[in-house]
Amino acid sequence: MCRIYEDMILEKIPNNRYEILNNQYETEQRELNKEIDGLEKAIKRKENGKQKEYEERYKARREEKKQEKLKVLKRVGIPVSEYRKII
Repeated sequence: MCRIYEDMILEKIPNNRYEILNNQYETEQRELNKEIDGLEKAIKRKENGKQKEYEERYKARREEKKQEKLKVLKRVGIPVSEYRKII
């Protein structure tokens, strides 16, 4: 774009041609910025989805561990209330 501006200043291209090229450039830049914004939003949605998936798996795993501990306590005969006092 700088080169085209320099050519216009040095009168290598007419002003109206420069304006056309400049407008095309600005239009293209706006379109590219919109596309970038859309892609960034899509990435964030994807990342948020993965984060939620991870949190759900983590929560499910914690619940599994809790249930395993309760089974062991029942098998050994320790009441849950006693176990909580020990911890």
